[in-house]
Amino acid sequence: MIQPELAMKFNDSSKNNDNPKCTQCGSHDLTPIPIQRKYRMAKYKCCSCGKLVCKEPLYCSEGKVWDARQTSFFIDFYRGGYFYGYPGITIQKTSSGIEYKYKLPHRLIFRSMHDPECLQKLNTPINYPKLTEDDWNHIVSTLFDKAHIHEWKSEYFDLDIYDGEQWKLIVKMTGKTIRINGSNAYPPFWDVLCDLFNELNPDI
Repeated sequence: MIQPELAMKFNDSSKNNDNPKCTQCGSHDLTPIPIQRKYRMAKYKCCSCGKLVCKEPLYCSEGKVWDARQTSFFIDFYRGGYFYGYPGITIQKTSSGIEYKYKLPHRLIFRSMHDPECLQKLNTPINYPKLTEDDWNHIVSTLFDKAHIHEWKSEYFDLDIYDGEQWKLIVKMTGKTIRINGSNAYPPFWDVLCDLFNELNPDI
C-alpha cells in the first residue's frame, strides 16, 4: 500500500525535471493540468498527441492501490546486437539487501583471442559494488519519476532496419510486471534510462 511519507520523498525528487516532455511522443508542447482537474495524477496534457502524461506510477492489485516506487523488487535490462553482444544488468531487492550483477558483451570473448587486455578483463572476477537502500531508491525513482517507464508502450520496433540494436526492460513489483522491448526504436526519456544503467555497467 502507499505510504504517504515515502511517496512525498519520491515526489520531491522528481521536481528536478525542469524541461518536461510527453512520455508518448516526446513533444515539449505540454499544457499543465490544474490540480483540481487532475486525472490519475497526470501533470500535463500533450498538445501534439492529446495524451495525459507524467502520471504517478500507481496501479491496482488485490483490491488495493499500490505505488510502483515502493513495491518494485526486481529490475533487469539489456541492450546490444548480434556482433557486439547483449550486455545487461540485473538488480534485485531482497530481505538481505540489494543484489546486483551484470553481463559482459560477448564481443570481449572474441577479442580476447588476440587482445591481452580483453582476456584479462574476462579472467578478472567482477567486484560488484555494494548497493544501499538509498541507491535502490535512486534507481527506482529515476525509472518512474524521470524516465516514466510506467507510461511506455510494451514494444518499440523499426521494421525498416535489420539487425541493429535490440533491448529489453523488465521491472517486477507486487502483483504486476512491466515488460518492454524494442529493436532500433526507443521511447522518450531513453537517454535517462541508459545513463542510469551505464553508471552500474559501463558496457551498456
